[in-house]
Amino acid sequence: GLKDPLVDDLYDKQTRTVDVTERKQIVQQLVRRLTELVPSVPLLWPRYILGAWPQVRGVPQLLYAKDSWDFEKVWLAK
Repeated sequence: GLKDPLVDDLYDKQTRTVDVTERKQIVQQLVRRLTELVPSVPLLWPRYILGAWPQVRGVPQLLYAKDSWDFEKVWLAK
């Protein structure tokens, strides 16, 4: 997980703050800090559909982009 003393401090501070305007400012600081530390957050993994002729054997079933595209065991049967 993410370990950053400033993120922890801002998060704790915003949970204790009752004033809406002040809390909004703290949350904005928290979001800015998180954006500095983690410039992108994957929200989804796109699925891929891979098609091949019936003669192509050993094609891996890849469900997500994070899976390995290893085609060393693919061969052509004729």
